Amino acid sequence: MFKNLMSNPSQILKSWYMFFFQLPHVPELLLSNILRQFFKSFQEGWMYRPENMNERDIAMYVHAYQQKDALTSSINYYRAGLRFGTHKDLREKKVTVPVRVIWGVDDKALNKELNDGLNQVVSGPLEVIYIENCDHWVQNDQPERVNELLEEFIG
Repeated sequence: MFKNLMSNPSQILKSWYMFFFQLPHVPELLLSNILRQFFKSFQEGWMYRPENMNERDIAMYVHAYQQKDALTSSINYYRAGLRFGTHKDLREKKVTVPVRVIWGVDDKALNKELNDGLNQVVSGPLEVIYIENCDHWVQNDQPERVNELLEEFIG
């Protein structure tokens, strides 16, 4: 939950980039010049199974983010979250459908405690599954396990 995000000093440090993204134009200018290195750093520094993100994958991410307005659109997600939070109408409603959260135990960007209190916003069935030896990009680090969990959940 977003309010938990900014109430934990450890999480604030991990989320430094969200504050950087509040600057106009600067994040887009910087990232547009280092896209390949940016995605390579995830592969080399974050993933338990870096072989699951190869040069072709990195090239595809770079290509996608080089499209018109792609970087700004992605960064605007963080800008809106900090500037506006969640609309009051959304805060008062609960998610009523089944929810399965798949979380890498060793996520370097998000503390797993952010899942605490999800039952305050989810009234339907809620399940949080933590995957060992897995980081932020669970679908890249443990694709077989994530696919298994998604297929089981979807039925």
